[in-house]
Amino acid sequence: MKVQRRYVRNHIVVGIMDKRTGVPRERLVEDILNGQLFESIRRISRQLRPWWRRMLSLKSIQGFAIYECLPDHAYHRSIELGHRTEPILTEFYHDYSRRNVLAELRWLPWIQEHFNQGDSNPDKRCYALQLVLRWSITKITVYGLTPMLLSLAIGF
Repeated sequence: MKVQRRYVRNHIVVGIMDKRTGVPRERLVEDILNGQLFESIRRISRQLRPWWRRMLSLKSIQGFAIYECLPDHAYHRSIELGHRTEPILTEFYHDYSRRNVLAELRWLPWIQEHFNQGDSNPDKRCYALQLVLRWSITKITVYGLTPMLLSLAIGF
């Protein structure tokens, strides 16, 4: 039987910021097993963006950002990324998108320390991981070329 190390009451808030209202759609993930952080983020991203929205949208998750959660005041605030934070989030997204299991082990303690300030209470002020949606070149190319190729194939 494999024993997995668990950090005491770790948690992460994952959300997608609505551009029109500025209010995020978010989910709280608690008690993440070591080595299950990326899978938890993927599961939450699927909950925040149902399959039909992921398939029909020309946008996809292209990076991570940070916003601040103030649960006591029911308020969220975008955070400007500093010169040190931006490369770290880029590396975090790179490991997430490449499904790098070995690198995943170092991110859970980092999130607990920097996002939650080491606190295990999700009702206190914390930072949340924002899923950044951008135009997907692959989807635009596929959705743009498919009708043209079908018209050429059917037309001849």
